[in-house]
Amino acid sequence: MGNLQAGNSMRMAAIGKRLGLLALAALVTGGSAWGETFSKADSGWVPLFNGKNFDGLYSRLYNMPVTTTIDPGFKIANAGTDSVEIAIGNIGGEIGTQRTTYSHYRMRVQYRFDAAGNLNAGFLYAIDETYPRMGGDGTTAKGNWPRSIECQMLQGDGGDAFSIQQVTFDTRVTNGRWDPNGKAIKVCQFGCDGRNFGATPDKADYPGPRWNDQEVIVRGADTATHIMNGLKVFKLWNIRITDNTGVMQKAWPSGAVGLEAEKAIVHYRRWEIMELPDTGPDFQTKLFVTNPSTGAQLTSGSTANVTWKTLGDVKKVSVFYNLGGGAGWVKAADNINNTGSYAWTVPAETTTKLRVKVVGADAWVMADSSHGDNAIVSSSAVRPGARRDGAVSAGVANSSQVRDPLGRSIRAKFIKALKSIGFLTP
Repeated sequence: MGNLQAGNSMRMAAIGKRLGLLALAALVTGGSAWGETFSKADSGWVPLFNGKNFDGLYSRLYNMPVTTTIDPGFKIANAGTDSVEIAIGNIGGEIGTQRTTYSHYRMRVQYRFDAAGNLNAGFLYAIDETYPRMGGDGTTAKGNWPRSIECQMLQGDGGDAFSIQQVTFDTRVTNGRWDPNGKAIKVCQFGCDGRNFGATPDKADYPGPRWNDQEVIVRGADTATHIMNGLKVFKLWNIRITDNTGVMQKAWPSGAVGLEAEKAIVHYRRWEIMELPDTGPDFQTKLFVTNPSTGAQLTSGSTANVTWKTLGDVKKVSVFYNLGGGAGWVKAADNINNTGSYAWTVPAETTTKLRVKVVGADAWVMADSSHGDNAIVSSSAVRPGARRDGAVSAGVANSSQVRDPLGRSIRAKFIKALKSIGFLTP
């Protein structure tokens, strides 16, 4: 029996320690230690390849039709790990998205070849699979290439830009390579200054089996930027379709996206896309209110910390509150620096429907508000020792219940364990 009691005490202490560490983490970060963290989805990046199968994708080999039955030359390797990849064997063709409406986005991928040499692959965007394909001889006889723009992966030429099937764009070059201060030119297959031009700097890619990071940032028909291992190596603009004499037919703002290989063994992983608003910066911005989130109890007339977290470059925010009961949002702070917190003077009113909202100063920044109802109580209604934000404090150590940072109950039998690790003062 004594051993059983000792075992129970040890288990209680371990549970209490875990709870104490969680609560401590919540107090340090100003948020919840129960999972209120940022994920890849929060950041705006969405995988184009799910790591399990080829759902949502198509494949096509040279001289063959497009199919959603993925050719066995495209294989999944390292399944179930963060390094899951699409491995393309010694074939020619591409794998792309069935969705054809990508227009404003960042798209990135990591790639490598099995060996160094004259091995070739590419990142395709603004793809139109409904248009007849072009062969290597510049006609549609062989049907190898979809109408698109290619961000080149040929070893030594990573980031070069190719026009395929009269997708036409403007850029500036010096000696055949991108130069923001160079000569203004028009790029297309026929009727322009040339079909492809080099990236600057040259050879920004790594040869052979070393992983490369490649990214394109596309703003509809306005601009596209190629990034190679963190370096901006090419920029183009005014994306359009022209006839074979270079005369504009229409703007070209969207299409499918894909990865191709030209009879080289190439590996792709972490193929992701971040869709962007039509205006604003080239990154996703998000904002998360962490306090008061839900179940908090604030005291009327007191000062409470409103806290939040942001992703992206959010310089200024405004803070609002709503007391419920049909009341609208009231501005508490206007265009303040984004420090992640604001010392708010709680109104001299009571409510059980309080919500707080934080909004980025720029129109494209996402806002967030409390995720549930919170309370404002009069000072005479506050329990001795209770924190105004609802977190655990020493003065309620002998209560039958206390509240965690999300306002949920913790039974009093854990309090002794919290005291034992020094989290609560006896």
